[in-house]
Amino acid sequence: DQVLTLEILQRDGTPLYPAVVTATLGRATHVAQDVIPDFVWDGQLLRADVAIAPGYWTLWLDMQAADGTNFRRRLPLTAR
Repeated sequence: DQVLTLEILQRDGTPLYPAVVTATLGRATHVAQDVIPDFVWDGQLLRADVAIAPGYWTLWLDMQAADGTNFRRRLPLTAR
C-alpha cells in the first residue's frame, strides 16, 4: 500500500486540522478503481493508506474548517 498524505496549513504556517467531509481518489476516465481514503490526523498531516496502481489519479476533496468554512478542491496526483 502507498500512503496518501495531505498537509494543510493556516496562513501563519501552522498545521490546520479540517473535518474531511468527503474524499475520493479516482481515475479521471472511469470510476471502477475509485477509493475512499480513510484519513487519520497525526498532529501535522492527514494520512491514509491506499492501494492504487501507478499512474494518474485525481483526489476530490470536500472539507470544512472549524469555523464552518467549506473547502472543495480537485487535486491531480501521480502514483509511482
